[in-house]
Amino acid sequence: MPSPVLIRPVHFPPGREEVGLAWLREAMETRRKAGMEYHAILRSRTDPHEYLALMVWPDPETYASWSGSPERQRLFSDQPHYLVREPTGQYTALEP
Repeated sequence: MPSPVLIRPVHFPPGREEVGLAWLREAMETRRKAGMEYHAILRSRTDPHEYLALMVWPDPETYASWSGSPERQRLFSDQPHYLVREPTGQYTALEP
């Protein structure tokens, strides 16, 4: 079954980069406990203020379960303080 892959551009409000990164790390750990297989926080080599969050889920069902969970709702209620929201790209991994 193809793995869902999410790629989210991440921008922190001025002066909030460190606290935002700490929040993002906590969010990734919470997602891992919910079944996420792999994640990475990527920083641009050309623009040090540009980040991407990469998340790979084992299957659509695990991701759907996470998407509807109270824990996800809790995390996202905190998010506006740390991140500037941008649309998340959703992809399907064609190969492991």
